[in-house]
Amino acid sequence: MRLALHALGLSLVLLGVGLWLATGREHVTSLIPAFLGAVEVMLASAAARPGVARSALRGGLLFALVGAIGGLAMGVPKGIAYLQGEPLERPLAVGGQVAMGVLCGLYVLSHLKRRA
Repeated sequence: MRLALHALGLSLVLLGVGLWLATGREHVTSLIPAFLGAVEVMLASAAARPGVARSALRGGLLFALVGAIGGLAMGVPKGIAYLQGEPLERPLAVGGQVAMGVLCGLYVLSHLKRRA
């Protein structure tokens, strides 16, 4: 699971930096996935130490759960409103929120499926 957590973190960092560059370095909030990804990478690195591996992986799971809930709770309602004909104020933001939610959600689901 450490490698999956590391991959999630790197994916979130790339997503955040990509969104930030796509917005013309204008909106710092587009870096939220990158900040979350940096925490995930640090926890994945800490999980390499035998004494803290379990706690680090659980911390990574907790942050991924927060990312999934936050990303999907923010992005999905806006996406549904868009599909019903309302214009999007910031389409990149909505896409980034949904992408962060899906990435984090897939990690959480894979962890839960592995435990079952």
